[in-house]
Amino acid sequence: MCGFAGIVAPHGHKVDPNLLEAMASLQEHRGPDGQGFLRLQTASGDLRTGHHKEGEPNFNLGLAFRRLAVVDLSRLGNQPMTNQDQSIWLVFNGEIYNDDQLRRELRGLGHQFKSKTDTEVILALYEEKGLEAIPALNGMFALAIWDQNHRKLILARDRLGIKPLYFCEVAGSFLFSSEIKSLFCHPSVQRKIDLQAFSQHFAFQYCLDERTMFSGIRGLEPGCIGVFSNSRLQTTSYWRMEFDIKSGAEDAQVDELRDTLKSSVRRQLRSDVPVGTFLSGGMDTGAISVLARSHLGDMHSFTCGFSTEGFEGDEKYFDERPQARELAQQLSTWHHEIEVKPYDLSQLLPLVAWHLEEPCVGISYQNFAMAKTVSDHVVVVMSGVGGDELLGGYPWRLAPIANISNLADTDRRYYQICARLLDQNSQIRLFSDAVCKELDGYSPWEDYSQVMANCHSEDPIHRALYFDSKGFLRGLLKVEDKLTMAHSIESRVPLLDNEMIDCALRLPAELKFDAGQSKVAFRQALQGILPKAHINRRKQGFTPPDATWFRGPSRHYIESLLDSEQFIQRGYFRAEGIKEILGAHFSGRADHRFLIWSMMSFEWMHRLFLDRTELLPPGVVNSANS
Repeated sequence: MCGFAGIVAPHGHKVDPNLLEAMASLQEHRGPDGQGFLRLQTASGDLRTGHHKEGEPNFNLGLAFRRLAVVDLSRLGNQPMTNQDQSIWLVFNGEIYNDDQLRRELRGLGHQFKSKTDTEVILALYEEKGLEAIPALNGMFALAIWDQNHRKLILARDRLGIKPLYFCEVAGSFLFSSEIKSLFCHPSVQRKIDLQAFSQHFAFQYCLDERTMFSGIRGLEPGCIGVFSNSRLQTTSYWRMEFDIKSGAEDAQVDELRDTLKSSVRRQLRSDVPVGTFLSGGMDTGAISVLARSHLGDMHSFTCGFSTEGFEGDEKYFDERPQARELAQQLSTWHHEIEVKPYDLSQLLPLVAWHLEEPCVGISYQNFAMAKTVSDHVVVVMSGVGGDELLGGYPWRLAPIANISNLADTDRRYYQICARLLDQNSQIRLFSDAVCKELDGYSPWEDYSQVMANCHSEDPIHRALYFDSKGFLRGLLKVEDKLTMAHSIESRVPLLDNEMIDCALRLPAELKFDAGQSKVAFRQALQGILPKAHINRRKQGFTPPDATWFRGPSRHYIESLLDSEQFIQRGYFRAEGIKEILGAHFSGRADHRFLIWSMMSFEWMHRLFLDRTELLPPGVVNSANS
């Protein structure tokens, strides 16, 4: 696990070692156990590397790396890593779970290995298969390979985008990084809002396709390979989400799902450092915890809760500590609980914004607090992210479309469900005249329709899950990665193991959602694994009771950010629109907690990355300017 960054500069231009070091330094939290640098001349056969000195070639490839040691704690796992003749160089972030199998196959082909690292396996696999190595990897990964013989840079991400990878082209150079903020180290990278991404976010609470909130900065699409050669980046998909429904007895399909889940959890427990699990009161983390505990002699489990005494409606169910505690006692784990309070918002939101870099789906300051507690005890934690999007876990989203037979009606209705922050008319009322003019009639519906045009299933449930995989899930994975890595924690998501994905895509829609019942096959698969109380418990997201807190103890902080001259003068929102949103929420006429969270996140993003030239975390002031 790590963070990495790199630069390919035009021939005749050198990569500044200070720039590389700055890009790596901003990702120290992703890799506190070591760092590595490479500078290489790419335009000739000269493979001399190191820091530039007078009279030496102008090194125009630079790679920077920060390491979090999880498997093979020796220095043999350091990166950038190269093959025997130094013709291939690799920086890699993630874990490959089928590396033992691949290692055996590669040894049979004559390859020898010095370490236990999956990084070395990727290098050997690329030597054998070239780009065909990428689809053979079962894991979570973002990687960059420099192929000296072919003078090309290869970028790749895992199927669903568990690990991040950003890039931009500026001043003739190509930059890439695990985090956006590292790209800002280059003096020619502009920090400007992409208004179509802005509109997308304030519709869905996430961005689609390659977009980020920053103009000119893109994220490599999940399941894609990018090849940068001759000053051009060309991307191709090596994996697409296709529903390959298999007929057969329901019991057999459930058995296959159960066996696949067991093997996925077992496979992802590999580690040379302590492993723990997130544990809520629901099915996903409960099942992972039970299965992980059967393989681990000692195990830590972690739960976050909220004081909801006296709350009404759905919020009274938001505290899952009693149910999690009961299961932890049955499993005899070392169990840890924290309670997030409303006043934590003002302390944690700036830090969340620094690490997320752009507003992301959901409310997530509780995720940040949880990861801090995890970091006090383990380095690797197992998460339940992905099960709902893969197996049909959101009844309030799926029920309204389940019985629609017309394809166009299905897409139109699901768009209305997914655009949960602001529809187009609401955006016009809230966005400033300048923003509306710049958007010039653009609607996120255009990008939604483009995504759905690539879905080859006509089943309404599968179409919904397809769109969720392209947007909502990507947002959740971004939060999961960045807020755990903020505390140097590796979060693994066994429900998104390649074999789990393949198994889920073979299940018919009625085994995902049927007659109002969510996760039909998964519930059946967990019989005998998880107590019935956990299987049958109502679906509950991991979110604080902020609908109420925002009207009470958090109100003053919200008003200080959003009902302020500074926020309005930025020119993105209308003052009267802000007052209408806040007034409706504070009075209880509407629940705008997610919209309010997104606006607060946007404000902090602006303060940290657009208002200041220095790249400093919140609370840190450059002494030269103080």
